[in-house]
Amino acid sequence: MGLSRNPSCVRITKMPEADRYEIRPVVIDDSWDTFVDTATGGSLFVRSSWLQCAQQAGAGEVVVRGAYDKDTLVAAVVGSRTGGRSDAWR
Repeated sequence: MGLSRNPSCVRITKMPEADRYEIRPVVIDDSWDTFVDTATGGSLFVRSSWLQCAQQAGAGEVVVRGAYDKDTLVAAVVGSRTGGRSDAWR
């Protein structure tokens, strides 16, 4: 199963086993910044210093969830909780 409209994107050739990954909160520290700096698609806008500034400026509580293969972070999504439902974030 190939997925890619952009040839520079990573291609998925086989779906991974469903129980291989665990989704859990990510601790925002130096290891997070190292992950961002080396990840495909990493951006200064998700480095810990930027997230801290955004939160202090009123962007809401920063929420980061990661996909872990054993104890190795392999993917992540960043959002913010801005009020309303306690479990909602964007």
